[in-house]
Amino acid sequence: MNKMTIKTLVGTVLAATLLIPVECAQEVQSTPKQSDTVATSPSGTVAAALTSEPRVWNPKTVPEAEQITGYKIYSPSYIPLEFAPGSSIMISRHGFGENSEKTVTRIWWLPSDHKVYFSLIQNAAYFEIGGGEAAEVNGKPGQRALLQNPQKPDVPAELTLAWEQDGAFFALTGSIKGPLDEQELLKIAASLKHLS
Repeated sequence: MNKMTIKTLVGTVLAATLLIPVECAQEVQSTPKQSDTVATSPSGTVAAALTSEPRVWNPKTVPEAEQITGYKIYSPSYIPLEFAPGSSIMISRHGFGENSEKTVTRIWWLPSDHKVYFSLIQNAAYFEIGGGEAAEVNGKPGQRALLQNPQKPDVPAELTLAWEQDGAFFALTGSIKGPLDEQELLKIAASLKHLS
């Protein structure tokens, strides 16, 4: 089973959705050129054949996202009223060939303070949140990790909950500030359903 850390997933998501300049975002979403379809090692030997499939997708609807991923996508039926949905659904592909996994990410922001958000990551493959402790999420064994950067006291702490549900793996991360606290994150996690 493929293990991926939440840091890898969140880092990729933030790079793809928040930090990439507009001129680079088009390049990320484009299909690789034929010359980009083979990776070579430093010695010049072929290391892996890549597909021409994109690495990032931005479908407009959950059914469209399900067609891309090949698995059911869950959505929270409870979203605190203060939060607005993110601009879109993002799917990113990690790995190559048969070991490739497609990860779905959705983000909700507090319109009055964009430092307050929660994101839901879903993958068909198991992943860990690194540095987490055992916790119960939705009545099942899971993980919990609280991250606070002491060098940036103006940035809210982030709590991540990770668990397996119906054969899918989830990580729900939220900034702990204002209307969002651990109890609200647990309510959001408990409300996940396949809605389409």
